[in-house]
Amino acid sequence: ARQKEEELIKAQVELEERRKEQEKLNAQLREKEELAAAADDKFSSIQEEAAAKTKKLKKLWTRYEQAKAEVKDLQSEFQGEKEDLLDTIRDQDRQIKLLSLIVSNF
Repeated sequence: ARQKEEELIKAQVELEERRKEQEKLNAQLREKEELAAAADDKFSSIQEEAAAKTKKLKKLWTRYEQAKAEVKDLQSEFQGEKEDLLDTIRDQDRQIKLLSLIVSNF
């Protein structure tokens, strides 16, 4: 049971490290995209500027919604993995108790 708990903790730490690395890469990508977009921000009229900023806002909103959905998916995936590991720990704990009972009766 302790071994499974250690494995669960190790898995959680690994998942957290992966999530942090993914966030870091996403931040770098966003920064590069924003720099590229800033270079294109020279406008000849207010209408052009408004249209470009509306387009940029829609693009950013879509990216935000995708990121939000991805976070939700990852959370549900991690929750499922956590529940599976906890079930495994409980099953093994029951087996250990049963085996201990059998051994103590013989």
